[in-house]
Amino acid sequence: MNFLWVGVGGFLGAICRYCFYLVERSMGTSGFPWATLTVNIVGCFLAGILFAKVETSSLFSNTFVLVSSVGFLGAFTTFSAFSLDVLQLIKSGYILAALLNIAANVLLGIYAVWFGHRLIVGV
Repeated sequence: MNFLWVGVGGFLGAICRYCFYLVERSMGTSGFPWATLTVNIVGCFLAGILFAKVETSSLFSNTFVLVSSVGFLGAFTTFSAFSLDVLQLIKSGYILAALLNIAANVLLGIYAVWFGHRLIVGV
């Protein structure tokens, strides 16, 4: 049943992400990925609120957390999960691990996109 709840949240998150993309396209922006930036910042903000509420209250069920964080925010933006991981490392005192996580995700992510593109296009 948990898979279904994650799927429901994911469906809603993906729809919301797509709406941001459509708004950006309708505005005829300059080519800067405003929708991605906006989704990442909004998703991180929502993840921070959710994390704080779950951490400080027992009112939230496991199902709610699955729907909202894993499902909705996971489909809306995985950057929020990455940011929460970094925050948790910092809060636990693992500053170096947090910095390594940031560097690894950004640099390896960009490299993986480049390598995957190069593998197919060959340029």
